[in-house]
Amino acid sequence: MKKILISLVVIMALAGCSSESKEENHSGTTEEKNEDIELVQEEEPETIKQYEEPAQFVHELLKSGQFTVDYLEEQVAPPQDSSLSQEEMDKLADTMLTNLADNMDWYQSEMEKLELSDQDKLPYDPKFGITEEEYNLLSNVWDQIELVKTREGQLKIQKVDGKIGIAGKSTGNVLTKVGIDLENNKILTEFGIATYDRKIEANENQILTGIWNGYCWKIAESTHDFEFLFTDLNICIGQLVESGETIIYNNAGLIDNFGVVMEVSELIKFQGNKP
Repeated sequence: MKKILISLVVIMALAGCSSESKEENHSGTTEEKNEDIELVQEEEPETIKQYEEPAQFVHELLKSGQFTVDYLEEQVAPPQDSSLSQEEMDKLADTMLTNLADNMDWYQSEMEKLELSDQDKLPYDPKFGITEEEYNLLSNVWDQIELVKTREGQLKIQKVDGKIGIAGKSTGNVLTKVGIDLENNKILTEFGIATYDRKIEANENQILTGIWNGYCWKIAESTHDFEFLFTDLNICIGQLVESGETIIYNNAGLIDNFGVVMEVSELIKFQGNKP
């Protein structure tokens, strides 16, 4: 994950114009469109049942109710000792993205090699369209990434026998509504069905989010006709160890009209036991 972020995701985070396009263009969704978050079914008493481990975890973690949530996004800034301004770094990022789009087959091949290596970023190549010094500067920005609260919103969770519905008035950049099928251990989204992928165990490397436990589901590839096509969509649900807060982490790989792979991610955090 970090390898991909360093080689391209951080570059996208630097480009101010790309962050704006995510808000405006993604699936054509607006906050006004999401004002009514009532779910179709009436809430019913839930049958006591034991589900698979990931689904059971979510079943016990998520409570019915309406919650005030914090939306957090990854943001970066030039290092304090950088000789370049934010605008200059944005221009470098745009230049590099344009060149990657022109050399997409090469980029994908290099990324495959990177995944099999012990390196955390691609070695410099003139195909990036910037100097080696400029590339190293952009790569080092990874150390400057932090989660920043961008807004508050309302999230409604409704549990019906064997299913959990989640919807928000303040739409996220990645997802607006999801349904969790506990019996089949799947998550239904506007982009398709996410199947169980992996378990997340608390560890000291979780510096960005804070230490947490949880589980992730994944859509390998979207078949829906949106302006941005998905290469993958990850949905992780968990709980922070220190604060006990519930987190829902959405991360998607998008392919724009130029064939450039971008990463869009967002973390929703709230006190799940306090509607």
